[in-house]
This record gives sequence, structure tokens and C-alpha cells, in this order.
Amino acid sequence: MVSFNQISTIYVSPDGNDGNSGTSCGYGEYGMGPLKTVYQAVAMIRELRRKGVHQPITVRLAPGVYPMTHTLEIDESVTDVTFEADTTTDGAVTLSGGVRITGFANAEFMGQKCFAAPVPEALRGKKFEDFMVNGLRADFTRYPAEGTLLAEDAEDTGGMHTDGGRWFVAAEGDIKNFRNMDDCVISFLHYWIDEHTTIGSYDPETRRVTLKVRSCFRIAPSHGSPNGMEYYLENVAEMFGNPNEWYYDRSAGMIYYIPRDSSMTPDNIEAYVPVLWKLINRKGKDRKAHGIRFRGIKFSNTRSNRPDAEMAGMPQAAAALGGVIQLENASWCAMEDCEFTNVGYHAISAENAVDNLRVSNTTFYDCGASAVKLTGSEDVSDYENQTHDCTVENCRISHCGRRYYCACGILIQHGHSITIAHNDISDLYYTGVSAGWVWGYAPSVTHNIRIEKNHIHHIGQGFLSDMGGVYLLGSQPGTVVSGNLIHDVESAHYGGWALYTDEGSSFITLENNVCYNTTSNAFHQHYGSMNVVRNNILAFGGQAQLFITRYEHHLSLVLEHNIFLSRGTPMMNLDKRHYATQTVGMNENIFYNYTGDVSLISFRGDSELTDLGEMQDSGFDNGSVIADPLFRDPLNYDFTMSGDSPAVKLGFVPIDISDVGVR
Repeated sequence: MVSFNQISTIYVSPDGNDGNSGTSCGYGEYGMGPLKTVYQAVAMIRELRRKGVHQPITVRLAPGVYPMTHTLEIDESVTDVTFEADTTTDGAVTLSGGVRITGFANAEFMGQKCFAAPVPEALRGKKFEDFMVNGLRADFTRYPAEGTLLAEDAEDTGGMHTDGGRWFVAAEGDIKNFRNMDDCVISFLHYWIDEHTTIGSYDPETRRVTLKVRSCFRIAPSHGSPNGMEYYLENVAEMFGNPNEWYYDRSAGMIYYIPRDSSMTPDNIEAYVPVLWKLINRKGKDRKAHGIRFRGIKFSNTRSNRPDAEMAGMPQAAAALGGVIQLENASWCAMEDCEFTNVGYHAISAENAVDNLRVSNTTFYDCGASAVKLTGSEDVSDYENQTHDCTVENCRISHCGRRYYCACGILIQHGHSITIAHNDISDLYYTGVSAGWVWGYAPSVTHNIRIEKNHIHHIGQGFLSDMGGVYLLGSQPGTVVSGNLIHDVESAHYGGWALYTDEGSSFITLENNVCYNTTSNAFHQHYGSMNVVRNNILAFGGQAQLFITRYEHHLSLVLEHNIFLSRGTPMMNLDKRHYATQTVGMNENIFYNYTGDVSLISFRGDSELTDLGEMQDSGFDNGSVIADPLFRDPLNYDFTMSGDSPAVKLGFVPIDISDVGVR
């Protein structure tokens, strides 16, 4: 028998027994072996704490899959606990929110050879939108196979983009009476969001499609999309035919799957239907919950659909979703060396009053929404419920936003004193890092955010519009965006930007960033005040290198010691009033066009300024030059700078990107 004062480690194994003591990894007399579930481990710790046993405790999990039957609730009574994988034996430790599907056999469905299996009785008749096979998300069928369909007409409820609609008229021949029509999902991408809903009804004579729930945003032509509702259908039985596709015939209770390669057989595939949205809920009720750490754990197989959704989409960044691990009223928690794969919502969500959270050395792959969401009270005087002093560093975030395309890599809504550093963020359909949640100049909780040394690349990918590698909103004194490498930002209709200070962004410093290859501009400011943009390389924007949308009669930003590089597009796109009233400060920048004469400023497309002398005589610019900065191979994105570069002589400090991204 082990006494309380000897307990520092509780052992858990898939082969254990919750009737054991959990105080030994081996099996001995009197039930001294490991527990079977994390639920029992937490219950045991809760009882120890109740009895006054407060030493730190490690819950060591043996390799294997731990099926999660319900959300693990960890309240403030459970403190100073580390859940960690046992690294003395090979294999991953996986907390899984899915039901294993077994009994696959060779079959044929819709004329296609495939594997088929019955779903367990508990899932019969239920709708689900996720199926994971051998660690990867299987693909929905899609109609059409590529591209989108264009609605012939759509409900237009008003002039605001937030006025949603409930119906549209399909073009002749676009929609047919598909098998299991009620299970087909209408997906449409517009503005900066995506929307998904099943079909409420379809009238073949009028071709009118009624959505099951109203769209969040307007589906008539507007706001950068000249075509109106561009949509496609998912989960269409008739399109079943490509490797890695699946279809659930709900009426028959059968899942059909086409293997993605010849090595897969009905006997060797490991398939899951996710059933839980949330695996762990860490929440203080009467006081702050603190001191829970996860190390070396894999979290997987959680579901993505929103069964009670009142609208088909969400206004921005999938912000309404919670997390697979959700924290509230919690301090000093950490996720280290963990892995999140095949999850449906945000992987980690700090919902309110979270401080000193650390997420490090963790991989996020195939998340339905974002990797990390941080938010708290939006009341600037409500210090107790604000989220602050959190860090996300050295993480790999890729292939996310897979069910909610508008999700960011990392989303900070209301919070302060937060560091996002040395992460690699890629393969998203929207923004890389987003900070701030106040549109305009109203007071904001957000301040002192540091976004530095991140590699953010290949985002947008032509799906959505109005995005940034780094996206900022509202007044943010003390916020610094520094040393990031941001490139290949591709939007659908408009607004692919590397650095994006949106509505009301103020008192922000953006420096030492290398930005190139964007659909629109390397830097864009919608409107803001007193921002400083200095010592950046802003290169190869598809429309211009820098763009300011709105004119306001105050100092919008100061531009100094930046290098603007072009392959034929203007250096800046401004309102003439920015130039006339000098609401943009320009000091000692370098401009260079690799394909010909330099167009310095495009004034909203109706005229251009190419004379630097005129710009300086007017007082708009001080000391800038047109010169080749002498990079090693800039057209192939090698911005290594020669020591005799005119930029260095002008005060530009060479940017070291050798340590950008995961270290």
C-alpha cells in the first residue's frame, strides 16, 4: 500500500484497470497496476487534494489510444498536475474523441469499388461531417468536382453585407434530384467567410433552393464579388469516385470509403467517426483553476459540425467556436510537445480570464478551425476577466481551417501582453495571425501584443478575400509586429495582404518584416492612426506594395527606412488627400522597380506620380531614393544584402531571417 506522502506519479495504460491503485506502472499484488482512463486519474487527484495532499503530481500515460466518451472536466480542485506521455516505450499517446469503425469489407457503391462498414448502433440516423482514416481526414464528395456554380438569382435583403438570405435560384441543369438530398451540404465562399448548410428544400420546376438556415452574410452580388453566390455541394452520393472520398448512407447506416492507395485493405485501416466536440474543459468556477500541463500528448478525432447553428456561417475568423481543449478562468496552464490532428473546432481555446498560458513546440495539423484562440473580457475596466500574459511559440501550424475556411492560424480577440513567436504557419484559407477585436477607435483591451519571427506563408490560396499574413484591428498601444517572413498570400476577389492594419488600428509598430508575393499589397492600412512602418522589405505586390484605403485628417502612419520592390506595379496606392495634406510621413525609403520606370504613387488609378523630386519638394517625402538595393537574388526571394547597398547607407538595417520560424 502506498501512502499519500509517497505519491508523485499516477500511471495510466490502455491495458490498465480503473480498480487499480494507479501508483505503479507494473502489475503486482493488491491492484497496484495502472489505471485505465484519465477520468479516473483526475478523480483520484481530486480526492487527494480534498484530503490535503498538494504536492505536484504527474499522470504518466502509456502509449496507445484512449477513447474519450465525454468531455473531461477539470475544475479548480485539481491543481499542479502534468499529463505526460511515457517516453520509455515507443508509440504515441492519443486522446481520441472518435468511435472506431470496424468490420470493413470490399464492396461497390455508385458503381465504384470501395470498402464498406456499418456504423455502430449509437450513430445510426445521426448526421456527421467528419471521417478519419489512418490519421488523415477523408474527403467529402464534391459537386462540381472543381470550381464553383453561380446562382442565377438570390434573396437580397438589403444593402448591408451582414444581411443574409435564405434562398437562391440555381442555373439550368446545375442541381438535380440527388440521392439523399437532405444530406447534401451547400457550401459557399464570400467576403472573408465561408458558409455551410444542408438543403431545406428544392423545387425542380423553379430551381429554387431553400437553405436549411439563413446565411450569415449577403448572398447577392456585392463587396468585391461581382458574381454573387458562388457555391458547390458536398456529400453528394453521385460524385463518389475519387481516392480518399467517403460517403455515409444515413438511411442504410453504411459508410463507404475509397482507399487512397493500394496498401490499404479492409483489415488494416484504422477509421474513426468523431463524436465529441470538446475533449477537455479546464474551468475555475469559484476561483481560478491553475497549474495543468500537457506534455507529449496527441489529441485527435473531434467533430466539426454545428447541429444547432442558427446561421450557415459566422461573421469572422470562426470566432464563435470553442476549442478541443477549452480554458476559462485559468492560470499557469501549458501544452508542450503536443500534437493536434483531425480535430473539428479550434484546437486550443482560451475563452475568458486566462493568464500565463504557454503553448510551445506543438504541432497543429488538420484542424477544423484555428490552432489557438485567445480571448477574454472586452471591458477595459474588467481586469479580473481579461486574458493576458500568454505565449504561443515554436509551433507548426498547417493544413488548418479545413471545415471553417475563415479560421486563422492564431486568433487573439480581446487580450493583452501576449507573445506569438517563432511559429511556422501555412496552408490556410484565411489570415495567419489576427490580433484585436474592436472596429474603429473605441477603447480596446488589446495592447502589448508581440508578433515576431514567425514564418507565415501560402495562405488564402484563392478561397476567401480580405485577409492578411498578420491582421490587426483597433487601438493597440505597445503592439509590435517584428522580424516576420510573410509571403504567398492569395485572395479570391480582393484583399490579399501580408501586413494588414484594419479598421482603427493605432499605435502599432511594424518593423523588420520581409513581405512578398501577395495578390494585392505587401502592406495595407484600411484606416488607422499613428502607426509606424519601418525597416521592412515590401516586395512584389500584385497591385502595389503599399495601399491605404481611407483618408482621414490625421497622421495615419509613418514610413521610414523601408525598401519597396516592384515588378511593374506602383510603389504606393493613395488617396490624393494623403499626399496633399501629408497625413502619411515618408522618411528615407528606397524604391526600385526591376522591370522599368518607377511609378511611385498611384492616386486611386486616375493619375500617377513618378517624380521623386516633386514628392520631396512638396514636403511629402524626406530623403528617399530610387536605387537598386543590391540584394543577392531578389527575383528568387533571396534578400541577402550587399554591404555597399545604398539602403544601408541610408539607414536600413539588414534583416536576419535565418532564425525565423520554428527553432
